[in-house]
Amino acid sequence: MSYVIEANVMPMVFPTVAVIGALVSTTVRRPANAAERLETWLRWWFGAAVGFGALWIAVAFFFATDTFAAVIGYQTSGFQWEVATANLGFAVVGFWCVRVKDHAREVSMVAYLIFLVGAAIEHVYNFVVNNDIQPGNVGTILLADVGVPVVALILILASRRLDKKASALR
Repeated sequence: MSYVIEANVMPMVFPTVAVIGALVSTTVRRPANAAERLETWLRWWFGAAVGFGALWIAVAFFFATDTFAAVIGYQTSGFQWEVATANLGFAVVGFWCVRVKDHAREVSMVAYLIFLVGAAIEHVYNFVVNNDIQPGNVGTILLADVGVPVVALILILASRRLDKKASALR
């Protein structure tokens, strides 16, 4: 039973940590302007929601393959290795995006969005076609699969908009 709770709670833990971390950071440090506040949010989102979120999935699929296959409603197979290595790569990208401030952020999150929307489509397909109602297939994982990269892209676009406005005022 605990894996059911974990399957529904864990996908939202790291985005929640990102929101709480960004709120606390912007409250305590009081960034001077909107661009600095947004950068704080971006760094927390990349580090916690993307980096640690993807790392958790990678570790889970590397070391608890049978459990996580069951949580999703799949049989143990090579897909776990593929999911683990892809998520390990996206974890590295998330941590890297904490420090960079260039267009690599956009490119990285578009790739992450494509990967995770593909995963979400597969989850929905298995729900509809195979009646797969396992919590790792149709639970909060769907929200995280689409929400994490979409929020990252929204934050990036808002940041770029502020940068353009600041450049226009100079």
